[in-house]
Amino acid sequence: MGPSSGSPISGSMQVEELLERYPMATGLLIQHGVPCLVCGEPVWGTLGEVLESHGKEPEEAAAIVQELKKELEVKPL
Repeated sequence: MGPSSGSPISGSMQVEELLERYPMATGLLIQHGVPCLVCGEPVWGTLGEVLESHGKEPEEAAAIVQELKKELEVKPL
């Protein structure tokens, strides 16, 4: 499954799917204080839930989701 297939990045996307499709998302999330994605502990739930569990307010979480979309999603030619 490539980056251009499947659903777009959103707060309701499962973290497992995000990281499977976009491995570079790990680095962007670490920059925003979400380091548990690489510590070996399983991460369950949606991107929005994980951001909230790491203390992100809804507006900040939405901005992070938009940054992920901008940086990672393949744009049509």
